[in-house]
Amino acid sequence: VKVNDKVEKSPISQVNTEQDEITVDGKIIEYINHVYIMLTKPKGYVSATYDDINQTVIDLIDDYRHLDIFPVGRLDKDTEGLLLITNDGQFNHNLMSPSKHVSKTYKVTSKYPIKNEDIIAFKNGIELSDGKVKPAQLEKLDHKLSLVT
Repeated sequence: VKVNDKVEKSPISQVNTEQDEITVDGKIIEYINHVYIMLTKPKGYVSATYDDINQTVIDLIDDYRHLDIFPVGRLDKDTEGLLLITNDGQFNHNLMSPSKHVSKTYKVTSKYPIKNEDIIAFKNGIELSDGKVKPAQLEKLDHKLSLVT
């Protein structure tokens, strides 16, 4: 390992990521602070960094695992769609914190026809067994359904 063309042997040596050039076997090592990956999550993978049973979205991009990446939010195992992956905790907080009010759009296919009372129920917030969910905009698109939360 060389720092600015000088062999570095000390494990506690400090480097300036903006100015110093670090090489290993003559190849320049670039410092990456934050990464942002857009991943189309396929069905069958869980939105997690580790799982004892199922494959995770991180397994799909294993080359980046060393950067301590994690999914922003989650999609169910049987759901496919855009999933953001990052190692930036503040970015994750800014997108996922309820206090930030970042809307998300989901497109789903419903087994049953969507009725006007369903749209009203979503608008008012649906009562689930663990409490009432926030109101959401439900919009019919042909035979598909768009849900904006």
